Amino acid sequence: LGISSDGMAGALHGVWLWKFRLDPLYMPLIR
Repeated sequence: LGISSDGMAGALHGVWLWKFRLDPLYMPLIR
């Protein structure tokens, strides 16, 4: 199994969005 750099970036991006979803203060920034 080889994890590409794109896969790593995608995982980090997913964690970022997950963090924003938990904090209502960041919701306006996404919209």
